[in-house]
Amino acid sequence: MNDDFDERQRLLRLKGYKHAYFLTIFLCLLILISSLFLEGQFFTSSTVIILIVFIPLIFLSFYFNLKDIRFTEKEQKKNGFATVLILIMGVLLAVANWYSLRGRSFIEEGRLSATRLSSLLMSILLIITGVLGSYNYFKNKE
Repeated sequence: MNDDFDERQRLLRLKGYKHAYFLTIFLCLLILISSLFLEGQFFTSSTVIILIVFIPLIFLSFYFNLKDIRFTEKEQKKNGFATVLILIMGVLLAVANWYSLRGRSFIEEGRLSATRLSSLLMSILLIITGVLGSYNYFKNKE
């Protein structure tokens, strides 16, 4: 791991990665069990990949920002502008999703739509990262 992190940050990062790993295993088992008991194929292969990638990323983003795992001093200076930019991108993506999904469902022909799901999860990831990152940046700047 990076030597710029203190012991508390290292332990919290390891704990976050451990939880994300077990969350990924849980999602895999949930998808496997649902495919065994549901008639037809509810999850397409691309939906499975999206769920397994985005859900742990959203969890890690939320966990790291909530536990105030700071960046190194060099990275902290760039972090303020980046988190505001990430927040703006997340809001714009959420608004675009809202307009494109009016009158439509996430389920098409008995299957979960991978495109709509990935757009929704990406906007959630960007908004969580932007809001919590901006809050921590301004909190730590003082």
